[in-house]
Amino acid sequence: MFVNKLLALCLAVGAAVALPLHNVQAAAPNDCKIVSPPEGWPNPIPGYPTGLHIGMNTDWSKQMRPIGDVKAIMLFVDFPNAVAGSGTQAYYDNLVPNAVQFFRTVSYGQFRLTVDAPQRWHRMSRNDRDYGFAYLTPPEVQAVYIDEAMRLADNDVDFSQYQAVYVVPPRNASAMAFSPEWNDYRGVVVHDGKVFKNGVTFGQDAWSWGYKVFNHENGHDMGLPEDYNATGQGPTFAFTGGWDVMGNIGGHAPDLFAWEKWKLGWLTDSQVSCLRGDETTTVTLSPIEQAGGTKMAVVRTGRDTAWVAEVRQRIGVDSGACDKGVLIYKVDSSKTNGGGTIRVFDSHPNTSACNDPFGDAPYDLGSGEVGMFYDAATRTRIELLGTANSGYTVRVTAGSGTPSTTVYFDDFEADRGWTVSGTATAGRWEVGDPETTVFNGSTYQRGDTPSGAKDLVTGAPAGPDAGTHDVDGGVTSARSPAILLPGTGPLTLTFQQYLAHADNSSSADHLRVKVNGSTVFEQLGAASVRAGAWASASADLTAFAGQSVQIVIEAADGAGGSLVEAGIDDVRITAPPQTSTVFEDDFETDKGWTVNASGSDTATAGRWERGIAGETSYQATICQLASTSNALVTGLASGVDCALSDVDSGITSVTSPAIAVPAGQITLAFRYYLAHLNNASTADHLRVKVGGTTVFERTASASNVSAAWQNATVNLSAFAGQTIRLAIEVEDHDTPSLVEAAIDNLTLTWS
Repeated sequence: MFVNKLLALCLAVGAAVALPLHNVQAAAPNDCKIVSPPEGWPNPIPGYPTGLHIGMNTDWSKQMRPIGDVKAIMLFVDFPNAVAGSGTQAYYDNLVPNAVQFFRTVSYGQFRLTVDAPQRWHRMSRNDRDYGFAYLTPPEVQAVYIDEAMRLADNDVDFSQYQAVYVVPPRNASAMAFSPEWNDYRGVVVHDGKVFKNGVTFGQDAWSWGYKVFNHENGHDMGLPEDYNATGQGPTFAFTGGWDVMGNIGGHAPDLFAWEKWKLGWLTDSQVSCLRGDETTTVTLSPIEQAGGTKMAVVRTGRDTAWVAEVRQRIGVDSGACDKGVLIYKVDSSKTNGGGTIRVFDSHPNTSACNDPFGDAPYDLGSGEVGMFYDAATRTRIELLGTANSGYTVRVTAGSGTPSTTVYFDDFEADRGWTVSGTATAGRWEVGDPETTVFNGSTYQRGDTPSGAKDLVTGAPAGPDAGTHDVDGGVTSARSPAILLPGTGPLTLTFQQYLAHADNSSSADHLRVKVNGSTVFEQLGAASVRAGAWASASADLTAFAGQSVQIVIEAADGAGGSLVEAGIDDVRITAPPQTSTVFEDDFETDKGWTVNASGSDTATAGRWERGIAGETSYQATICQLASTSNALVTGLASGVDCALSDVDSGITSVTSPAIAVPAGQITLAFRYYLAHLNNASTADHLRVKVGGTTVFERTASASNVSAAWQNATVNLSAFAGQTIRLAIEVEDHDTPSLVEAAIDNLTLTWS
């Protein structure tokens, strides 16, 4: 589109009248402050400290607090078998200057880290391999190494003024391969009266990762957990892709998540919009890369969980980002360090950008983009309503939200049948690529659009002077084609709009939206300057349910000689979702499920069967529930005890017939149970897959758990428009575990 063409104009302020959406006051930010599980994690990942978590209850007596001026010391050490061959400056320059600036930038200037470094090598007493470093090095091992380095530097350094210590080896110290953070809460490293608990022992990977390995590891010193996948199952960056330096150090958009910035104290409560329960709010989010404004919308969905929306732009440390828009992710403080405490939800799950499956994850407006997120399990809805400078306006619904159906939409990128009429002699409505007009720093006609390149505008060209293409001599009207509305509401009209005018305007000038002759939105002129600025607007059209309607958009120069310009974009009418059943099975008849469809099942007993199950139990634990109707069960027979027909020695799977899934919101719902005795482990599981992708999983544990029917709901919208098969598997991984499972009342619905 065309921008930056100067035009002599003065603009004026007017008053807006609309029929607004009902908006419920959001909860207080404290309601969204999730903490780490007070009972601790049941299954921490070996080698990943559980003191690092995503909860807001950081223990600052144990971690580096990244607020204000913080000083740290960097020590350079070499070894009898790995003597440094050059000075220390290149090592310092590789890590420190850019890392320090990174922290200052992403903290909005609130974290000012200074790293002092005596420019000399200190010779350690042992060879590098004798210090016992590996990929996962216990803090007790690091403490011995750090303590010796600090003793060697004691004559050069007054350690009492520092908060953390970093130790750097030479490039030929091959046994020092990795750069783990050091968080040792025992208080055993003490120098010059100061107890040290935090730092980093750098290794050779600092040369491949570059300075951001400093930011990643020091992030752990500040209490942040790993955002990459440390479970050993699935891709390393399966949780967040390249959207956070605590995940992929080399990622394209390394700025910290807004949730992490809140945890660290870089965002205030006033910059957080919090919802829980049955609440709805509309909020404009500014990019996390810039200071100021509301930074995130949080929907609290449980004791440990929340959905978060934030805006990412290609600016600041994210200048290399592969995409922009509203990034949505789930926070789960019950997940252990490296276990998925933050998981980005991908708006384009079947495509990637920059070789990152999550590279195009943000939600956005425009052609080919996805503008709404919905989680059926928590009934959380996040809708993008429009852009606001570099931010986005979103409507967030918690607890009672259902996805809406778009009845009508026009982004004016093509001719969709609007007709123009009226008495205006110039500045008539047209669909076009608008040119910017600016005078004395004020924008009159905007050259940008909320989406795409075109909008509905009162005279797209700038022209040679102010009076050439503005609205003159009366009213210009644009009328939509006929739109048949559903018979039930609520029905909502939303659009982006602006009205700009000079101080020779009056209330006779206006921007007005009518539906079948009734005014549903009005913006009036006034004798003051109003610059053109895109803003969201909405109106309740429920009164028109079941009718054929036309939208009429008017702009008027009614005062005679006023300078008036206006723009409209992204006109949308939404209604409650239509729903239909795509597939259902209560397992009373054979609908074509296949056991061991791949031929690779390994279970020797307890294979999936359809039928009426008999009860089995062991002492007070019910392993298999008796039924009076059919279900899908791992071994129908009851036997004389639990062990005779349970799943044994591997996996049993059952695969559905092919299911054609339409475009739209797709929800899988079913009943299930997973029962086990205390000889089970987390390797035993019930899992539902679609095309090899796990969409639902329940794992066992070393405890007695009786069979009890539970309900599950899974959002399968990522597979909309595809033909899929559901695969349900149960595994007895650790012989002789006792594991039983069942599935019933499975439905796949579209809305």
